[in-house]
Amino acid sequence: MTRRMEHLFLRTPDHLPLDAALRRAEVLGLGGTPELADVVLTTRLADDFADPDHWRRALSWLVHCGDTVDLTQVRPLVDYLAANLHAVDLRGRTFASALRLVNAWHGWLGRERMRLVSWPRSRWTGWVVPVEPTRAEARRSEWAIVELLDNRELSSEGRAMRHCVASYAQRCPTRRSAIWSLRHRWCEEGITRSVLTIEVRPQTGSIVQLRGKANARPSGMADRARATLGHARRTAVPSLGDGRRRCCASSGCVSSSGCVSSAGGPYPLICVVLGTTQRTWIPTR
Repeated sequence: MTRRMEHLFLRTPDHLPLDAALRRAEVLGLGGTPELADVVLTTRLADDFADPDHWRRALSWLVHCGDTVDLTQVRPLVDYLAANLHAVDLRGRTFASALRLVNAWHGWLGRERMRLVSWPRSRWTGWVVPVEPTRAEARRSEWAIVELLDNRELSSEGRAMRHCVASYAQRCPTRRSAIWSLRHRWCEEGITRSVLTIEVRPQTGSIVQLRGKANARPSGMADRARATLGHARRTAVPSLGDGRRRCCASSGCVSSSGCVSSAGGPYPLICVVLGTTQRTWIPTR
């Protein structure tokens, strides 16, 4: 670390863990903005310090791109660099030209045929929510949140959502990430569509990324999910297994919007995803 980085590290906000504090000080010490540092901390670089020299050069390049950097595309770029760090040369490239490499890589991931690699479920439980017809919407529908448990599921999700979640096939088996998909289905059609892809950090129990199609931030259908399921989240109180019922407010749920879940309930994750945003702590089962 340079002396400036050491100075910035000593002034890190108290809520950040040590690894994140070191990475934040590095980005700021290289001349990056606080907004860029915050985005970098939502990537794998928050706690992964392998190949420090290569990443120092990559981060220096990113800082020097200045105002041309689209902060919503930093995470896909980091994913691409993590898979190709020793093969790509960023010298002389603009941020836009680097994104073209990212998009080409996404296409290759979607076409690649891979042997099946699977991993165990994490400690959270998915949920399926039937939605009955209303005056505003006459069709029955269904919302579900499911964990993706092998590399083929990741690849299918990446093709459907046009992003690079397939690259997480190396992180999920080692429990560095758990990937979930929020999905919607019109019952009369029988076609299930992915709406959001969610990354959870298993060690800390925090949501670190919510992405729509083409790495967009949650909007549209995700907002509809939040509005449609608001009533279900307020009324469907889960059983604790012994006939008793309990609101999540007494079990450490982080949502202030009245979502329903419990430490022993069967569906904690969907309530948190629909009621909160990134860096949210998830109650365990």
